[in-house]
Amino acid sequence: MEKSSGDSNLYVGTTANVILEGNMTRGFNVLVWGHSDEIVALAAHPDDLGFVTVGIDKVVARWKKQKVRVKIEPIARSSARDLFKIQVAWKLTVPTRCLCADYHPGGNFVVVGADDGHLVNVTLLYAPWV
Repeated sequence: MEKSSGDSNLYVGTTANVILEGNMTRGFNVLVWGHSDEIVALAAHPDDLGFVTVGIDKVVARWKKQKVRVKIEPIARSSARDLFKIQVAWKLTVPTRCLCADYHPGGNFVVVGADDGHLVNVTLLYAPWV
């Protein structure tokens, strides 16, 4: 529990791999969410810093990876480094467990292979946050 300005925050981890932050007065907000079971495949986007993960939980998740410039000042000299912030941009549930995924070379869609032999085509509409 964290105290700030006389207000207490609770951080709650759920069995579905979700982390919530808030309190009984204000309610709770989702801080982290993604897969709830084993991830079996990851496909990197051909042009940006994003990637897609699929798993046996029947979830396809698009993650966005953003560069964050951090200035580090050691004793002798100063320098700047790139760090990355990763968060889920969107996720969807498909009818069956996923086994593999890959992007089209143009990055416009992802094909997901399911354990029942079907292929799921996820068409992506371009937007900087997707």
